[in-house]
Amino acid sequence: MNYIQFILFFIFAIGAFLAGLPVYSRLTKEDSLKSCRSIFLGEVLLIGSILIYAGLMIVSMLGLYTVHFIWGVVGLAYLAIFDKNSRDEILALFKKEAAFSLPVIVFIVMAAVFFYRNCYFLMDVDSHTAYLLTQKIWLENKTSLIGSPALDLRVYVAQFDAVFYGLGLSVFPRETLFPQLINTFFRLIAVLLVFGYTNYRFNKWYGLAASMYMF
Repeated sequence: MNYIQFILFFIFAIGAFLAGLPVYSRLTKEDSLKSCRSIFLGEVLLIGSILIYAGLMIVSMLGLYTVHFIWGVVGLAYLAIFDKNSRDEILALFKKEAAFSLPVIVFIVMAAVFFYRNCYFLMDVDSHTAYLLTQKIWLENKTSLIGSPALDLRVYVAQFDAVFYGLGLSVFPRETLFPQLINTFFRLIAVLLVFGYTNYRFNKWYGLAASMYMF
């Protein structure tokens, strides 16, 4: 297992978090849902991922879809640390008192097991014939605008989460760990939001039950 891919994944995940903070802090100034950590994390990571995705698509259409430029898009997200609102949100997140009840502990354990399980090789035909292949073709051509009628039509489709596979494949073209971590990343965002919203509307036990359906 190549542990450098874990480092790259966490660089991306932190970048997505930082990219989402400036937008989130301005959209939710008086939002009571911000009091729930799981909703806060899920929404910030989702917004940040959308912004990074937009950046990746822009460089792909400019013919700059190479390792330096696509990771440069992730690097730009770190500029959010200079935004005062973003720093305030981070401080507020760490100042908030942690409440580790039984359902929260069970949820964290389930999420950890789910993450660990997805660190091992998974074989999926669609992944190899479409999603991973698409990103390799984009990287080889340095663009998503390939223009060859001989290629599978799916190569032209900008699958949301699959586009992030290119970040890992640009550095390790023969490894699938980074794409698997990306896949897990977006699934965990969905679970965080389901747990948080159900917890907010009812209680943590309902949140745990809802997240178990998702897992």
